[in-house]
Amino acid sequence: MDETSNIGNNTQTLWQYLFNPSVCSDGWSPYSGHCYIYNETSLIWNTANDECKRQGAYLLEIETQYENDWIITSLLFSLCSVTWDINCEVFVGGSTEKGVFKWECSNNLLTYQNWYPNEPSDIGTRECIFLMPNGQWSDGNCEYPRKFICEKKQIT
Repeated sequence: MDETSNIGNNTQTLWQYLFNPSVCSDGWSPYSGHCYIYNETSLIWNTANDECKRQGAYLLEIETQYENDWIITSLLFSLCSVTWDINCEVFVGGSTEKGVFKWECSNNLLTYQNWYPNEPSDIGTRECIFLMPNGQWSDGNCEYPRKFICEKKQIT
C-alpha cells in the first residue's frame, strides 16, 4: 500500500470518528468521539445535571475552541440567532465555589475558556457557566432555569 492510500484511509477514519451518526443514540449528534443533545426544557443547573446523568451523560464540558464552535454551529445556530437572547442561553457543566471554576463531571479545571468581556463575574457564591448564542460564556445564578446540553462518549 502506498502513502496516498494511507492518507486516504486516515482521512476516512478521522471523518468517521468526528461525524459518524451510527455511534450515537437517536436524537444525539456525534462530534470528535462524543455525542451531544440539546435539551429544550429549562431546568435549574442541579436538575439539568441530574437529567443528563439519567440519560447516561453529563452536562457539556467544552474542552477546545473547535468543540465550542461546533456546538454553536451544529446545535444552537438553527435554534437561536447570534444576538443575545436569554431563551437561548444553555447551561454547560462548569460551576464555581470560592472563585475556582471546574467541570462537574471530570472535576477538571477549565483549560479552554471563552468568557464574554468582564466575565466571569463570580460574586463569591456558587455560580454556573452558561453558553450564549454567540459562543461566549458567562456565569450566573444556578437556580435560574435554562436549557442545557448533555454530552456522553460515543458508542463503541
